[in-house]
Amino acid sequence: MFAEIDHLVLPVESLRVARARLLQLGFQVEAEAKHPFGTSNACVFFSDGTYLEPLAVSDEAEAAAAIAAQNTFVARDRRFRLSSGGEGLSAIVLKSKDAERDHAYFLEHGIGGGPRLDFSREVIGGDGLVRTAAFRLAFADLGSEHFFGFVCERLNASALPSGLGTAHPNGVQGVSRLLTSGCTNQQSMYVLGRFFGTEPVATGSVFSFVLKNASIILRPAEPESGITADAIIFHVADLELTASLFDRAAAAYQRDGRRLIVLPAVGQGATLVFEEKEK
Repeated sequence: MFAEIDHLVLPVESLRVARARLLQLGFQVEAEAKHPFGTSNACVFFSDGTYLEPLAVSDEAEAAAAIAAQNTFVARDRRFRLSSGGEGLSAIVLKSKDAERDHAYFLEHGIGGGPRLDFSREVIGGDGLVRTAAFRLAFADLGSEHFFGFVCERLNASALPSGLGTAHPNGVQGVSRLLTSGCTNQQSMYVLGRFFGTEPVATGSVFSFVLKNASIILRPAEPESGITADAIIFHVADLELTASLFDRAAAAYQRDGRRLIVLPAVGQGATLVFEEKEK
């Protein structure tokens, strides 16, 4: 399979705080949406088809019940929060056309990450009508307490609302690269290669997994609990426009050549990097 990033999961303590932070950085944030297992999100959609999923625990009792019922999504979110704190970047999600097939593939190659998850929830479209959207998830174990992977199949894509906001004041058009660090031994390369469906490309000691719409960069490190996600790199239309917005919003950033670096803050647990898209 030739993998394509669907979205990135960013646990947060509070969606209200996360929304305020992301708005300060010039992102357009969708309305809060509740899952049927105790979590909620407020997504940020991009024109390249990728998106961010800030995720909060909205009902502790429901989340605990979901974990007891072997809900892999909620269980892994809980593991991340216990091992890495309440905020950060916990998971990479790939697009799937057949999550049941992908689940079997993960098991066959020894990287199964837990029971598959099917769920549905109500969504409100731009026309104001309420529809039911259904999803099927299959999980991979990437050998880390701090980072996991899964695929997402939309079972009735027509139920999802159209016209979601992808025009962001900061000029972000999508995810370009994901920076990670961790062990680069043969076992790690095998696991990641099976999940991403492509073999790594080495540049010195750094490895890249080139996907259909972005790249995953793995830098060597020896964390006790496996791979960690360090930063998201976005491509923007005009870097000076992005910098000007940060200045007006009093959002702290560092300039490193032709990139802007925003370090983690409350409501934003991952480092964000902004680069001008090559013309």
